[in-house]
Amino acid sequence: MSQARTLSAVPEGGLPLYPVATDERLTSHYFVALHFDRYLNSSFRANSTAIVRLYGMELWLLAQKQSPVGTLPESDRDLAFLLHLDLAEWQDLRRLEWGPLYKWTHCITDQGEVRLMHPVVLEVVQDSIGRRDAHRMSQSERAQAARIKRMKDTLTKHQAHQIARSPVAMEWMAEWLSEHPIKNWTEAWVMKAANAWSIRDLEDQ
Repeated sequence: MSQARTLSAVPEGGLPLYPVATDERLTSHYFVALHFDRYLNSSFRANSTAIVRLYGMELWLLAQKQSPVGTLPESDRDLAFLLHLDLAEWQDLRRLEWGPLYKWTHCITDQGEVRLMHPVVLEVVQDSIGRRDAHRMSQSERAQAARIKRMKDTLTKHQAHQIARSPVAMEWMAEWLSEHPIKNWTEAWVMKAANAWSIRDLEDQ
C-alpha cells in the first residue's frame, strides 16, 4: 500500500527546522490538552483501525517526553522500542495507508538531527511552553511585589515615609538593588538603596 498518508518523503529543498530548541525542557509537563472535537472528527479516526488509533495516541504522548519535546525518532527500531512492539509488528503497522504516523513529517532540529514532527503535537507543545512562561512571569511579578512591600515596610520602620510613598523611588530602588550581587533585600541593603536614592534626588534638584 501507499505510504503517502503515513509519512511524507524528505523534500528536495531541505527539511523544515523544528521550532523548539533541543535543550527546551517541560519538566512539569504531565498534562496534555486534547482537542477532542478535532480528534473525534478527524480523518485519522474515521479511517484508521482501533489498534492504529491506540498506537497513534501513544506516539503523541511519548513525543511529549522526547528531545526536542514534541518530536519522535525516525528509526523504525527506536519507534518500535518506544511502543514495546516487535520491529516486524511495527513495520506492518507503519506500512498501512492510515498508519500510526499519519501526518508525521521529517524535520531537522537545531542540533542537525533528523526527526519526526506532527503539526498538532507541535501546537500542543508550543501552547504548553507559552503557559509555562506566562506562569513563570506571574510568579516573578508576585515575588517582585512581595519584595517591594517588604522594602516599603522597612522604609516606614525607619521613618522614610516620603520615599516609601513614591512609586518612582520604589522602582528606582528596586532596580538599584537588582543590579547588586545580593540574594535578599535585607534591611541594611534597603537603607543603602534609600540613601543612594536620596543622594541622586538631591543631585537632580
